[in-house]
Amino acid sequence: MRLDLDAIEALVEARTRRGDLSTDEWVLNLVALADCVPGLLAEIQRLTNPSPEPLPDIRPGRILRLVAEAYDVPLGHLSASGRGRKLVRARQVAMYLLTRQGLSSVAVGKLLKRDHSTVLHGVRQVEQDVVRLAEAEHIRARG
Repeated sequence: MRLDLDAIEALVEARTRRGDLSTDEWVLNLVALADCVPGLLAEIQRLTNPSPEPLPDIRPGRILRLVAEAYDVPLGHLSASGRGRKLVRARQVAMYLLTRQGLSSVAVGKLLKRDHSTVLHGVRQVEQDVVRLAEAEHIRARG
């Protein structure tokens, strides 16, 4: 895989704008990973696209029901105050899917009774997990 410096620059710019770029080490690690993990650069480019294509038209309530079912948590708990690991993860996935659906972080926050900054953090966590998953899949495939 050839390293696409424009993609790395776009990622750094997006991360800097959002305030998640704290050290140069993060960028160096990313460059090293992008050079050895097939498909990672394309996924990074997709994640840093400021306006990714929305998901098919699915109502927010249905997304919440599907996430609650997938994570085996009661639907009402997604907007409750619980902070258990499984519940937090389910809530973050819901935040990610709802924002991909085109809802603003403020709208998602109102739906889940959270501040918009909490929604942004949840979305970033899911995006970071996508990168980690790509790396783990690559390591597993090399076996």
